[in-house]
Amino acid sequence: MRGLRHILWLLPAGLLASCAGECYDNRNALPLATFVGPGGQESELRGTEVYGLDSPHDSVLWPGVTPAQELYLPFRVDADMTTYVFRDTVSGLRDTVRFDYTRTPVLTSYECGVSYVYDIKRISTTGALFDSVTCPSGRITNSVLSNLIIYQRNDEQ
Repeated sequence: MRGLRHILWLLPAGLLASCAGECYDNRNALPLATFVGPGGQESELRGTEVYGLDSPHDSVLWPGVTPAQELYLPFRVDADMTTYVFRDTVSGLRDTVRFDYTRTPVLTSYECGVSYVYDIKRISTTGALFDSVTCPSGRITNSVLSNLIIYQRNDEQ
């Protein structure tokens, strides 16, 4: 009988502990960019440093030491615009990519708090390294998928 009481006390505690783990899922809308080469095939970003512009505590997001096929580009939650600079470490060429969006707070849950969804209004690039940048769905959510496509320029242009 005593063992049964201990089990009945442990059951609710186990259920509560299992609910707390839900906050570790992807709760933030974090844009994932995929790089595409001139032929339309997935490509790699090589020798290119990436850093934010006019954001608090600007720092290098990607040092460009190793190639990247995909790269997370976090958006600001305190502004309706985020700008990144991509600098080729060999030639010194810089391309500035600006994302204009509206942000909508979404209550994830009482325990996990709020996350943001970004609706893209406009994407612009200076064109030094990239032909264009697109967001096919027009929206950045917390789904784990590539939601930005960056088309690299043809070196022969």
